[in-house]
Amino acid sequence: TTSRLLRKKNKNDRNQVTELCEGVIRVHAPLNTKVSMAIRLDEQTTAKDITSRFQLETSPASQRLYEVGGNICERRLHPDCCLLDVYRVNPHCDWLIKP
Repeated sequence: TTSRLLRKKNKNDRNQVTELCEGVIRVHAPLNTKVSMAIRLDEQTTAKDITSRFQLETSPASQRLYEVGGNICERRLHPDCCLLDVYRVNPHCDWLIKP
């Protein structure tokens, strides 16, 4: 049993893990009751789709999705922008919902 746990990982195993994470983002919303959520992006996913999942009871319209870090400092995303395109350009950014 111990030898199975200590065996080296196959390159194919690593590639499968990478493929599972491709196109999945973690969105943080520190001001909401849902602090963060992992979301799989597709060709139709927009910023508005993401913010609607984190609606505040008090002011849902004031929430915006921001792209932070990676190859930029911070940028507020237009509600209708395609997030998969943003992800492909800046895959190492953080995603933040704030007013």
